[in-house]
Amino acid sequence: MPPPILKIATATTFVGLTLAALSRTTRARPANRLLLYRYADRKQFFGDKGRVGVALGATITPNGFYIEKPVQMDAWDFITSARSGGKNWLLLSNLDTRTVATGLIDENFVFKISQIYPNGAVSFPWQVVEADRRGYLLMIGVTQKEGPVFGFGEVLDDGTFVEWWRTPSPNSMFPRYAVGLRDAHAFYVDDDAPATGTTVYVFDVKHSQILCTRRFEAGLRNRGIVVDGDLIYFYDNQGTTEICELDANRQLVRIKRTEFDREIATPAGDFAFDRVASTPGAHLCFDDQTFGPGGPGAQVRVLSRKGFPVSAPVSATDFTWYYYTRC
Repeated sequence: MPPPILKIATATTFVGLTLAALSRTTRARPANRLLLYRYADRKQFFGDKGRVGVALGATITPNGFYIEKPVQMDAWDFITSARSGGKNWLLLSNLDTRTVATGLIDENFVFKISQIYPNGAVSFPWQVVEADRRGYLLMIGVTQKEGPVFGFGEVLDDGTFVEWWRTPSPNSMFPRYAVGLRDAHAFYVDDDAPATGTTVYVFDVKHSQILCTRRFEAGLRNRGIVVDGDLIYFYDNQGTTEICELDANRQLVRIKRTEFDREIATPAGDFAFDRVASTPGAHLCFDDQTFGPGGPGAQVRVLSRKGFPVSAPVSATDFTWYYYTRC
């Protein structure tokens, strides 16, 4: 019987290979990388209690999405990209041990922790953390004392995690999704029921300043914002899409609006995807059932000023991942 670690590696490799759309021999190695991560019950692999991390390194281009190899990692409850200074930092936290860490995945998909903060040394209430292209982190979470809070953080060149400030959320709003832009962030807040609208806020996290807003009366889809370079793509609950960009004054300028966009929606009201894992120039798009048994598969899409068309299909698998994080 192989040792437990080998069993995990073998299982994740087998699962991952079912995702490959093209063989390794037909392509050049792409530069954009994603970490696929979940945690599992240790009993499945080791026969004892607790959790174990299961992860795969993947690459993506407009031509396809490819599993490269397993990545050995511990169990983490939260993983996000904190890219800064040209380094693809990961920021991680474990609720059980109250541990926060930063780390990098090297060119061989080996994960190495850079800095670790054990036993609650760092207060980490954050549920949403997104980096803009400057490396500034917009952090959104909840504390028992203050309720919803916003924070400004950064991972420095040596891997040190710094929280520069935190403040109660304006009007107690609690965005559940945010994206990093060139030199700002965008997040959205849905209206209270029975209203169905959504307000998008463009936010300067360094100066804690709202720069502009945009209303979508039909309400944005869950995670209904995609960013690539200076382009920002919105899609709402009726299948209407808008492609915008942030101008020199950091205001949203519409480039194109399409009612009932057939690239993502059907006349019956079905949508082509629910979630997007983004890298520059290529986006992995999938619905909530893609990676469940019998899932329909995923797609690679490319965002331009003209639209967000499919550039390559990706086959389905029977494995569910909690995080798809640029690494």
